[in-house]
Amino acid sequence: RALGVATPTESKDITIQGESKAGTVVGPTSGSVNQNVFVLSDSADGATLNNLTVSSRATGSFGAIRVFDAGGGASIDNVDLTGITVTGLASSTSYGISFGTAASGWDLDDVTITKFISGIDNRAATVTNTTITNSLFTDNQNGIYVTANMSVIPNTNLFDGLTVTDTTFNNNHETGVYFEGLKNATFTRVTINNTNFSPCPGCNQARGVQLNLKNGTYSNISFVNSKVTNSFHEGLVLQVRGYAGDSGTY
Repeated sequence: RALGVATPTESKDITIQGESKAGTVVGPTSGSVNQNVFVLSDSADGATLNNLTVSSRATGSFGAIRVFDAGGGASIDNVDLTGITVTGLASSTSYGISFGTAASGWDLDDVTITKFISGIDNRAATVTNTTITNSLFTDNQNGIYVTANMSVIPNTNLFDGLTVTDTTFNNNHETGVYFEGLKNATFTRVTINNTNFSPCPGCNQARGVQLNLKNGTYSNISFVNSKVTNSFHEGLVLQVRGYAGDSGTY
């Protein structure tokens, strides 16, 4: 059954338990509805979403799961997403999980995210100690997308402590994973396949893994027993800073 929601803001330690991924759908299932489905604010520490589908029909800059604290940017911690599907309208619209404030201790297990600009999007926060296991990012523009904060040194928009295991990034159009800020990260038995679209020759798209690290010092990034196949351009790109012609702002 589908549950219509008016952007619920979750409270501490709450659990939303569905009957099955297909059987419990939270959010609109038809038309175009420009709103977040869930907003996780500072009161959402310890929240769990389990065994359901989160459905977004937004065409603007909304998140199916939006992590945001309007009261001053408190960290949203220890959130568990288990056995859920997060689905959007198309790969050119909105975001699956959108970090707009700091977060720590998130655990994603058996999560499918599909049909968003970015499956996970971080343009505004330091996200620490995140685990992603047995999950699938498919038919998005980008599987994971992180952009740096160029106004401060060091950059504060990043993942620090990211563990991705037994997870597939398939048929994402521009990048499987794209990071401008990443450290202390391990990708184990990860498959990135068929990153297959680039709007122009030589553009920074259609790459399986793109580490375009900016405005900081990054270390301890490992890929273990993982594979990148069928990328339109490079499988893995590491864009180091300071080469001839590089921007001095990085």
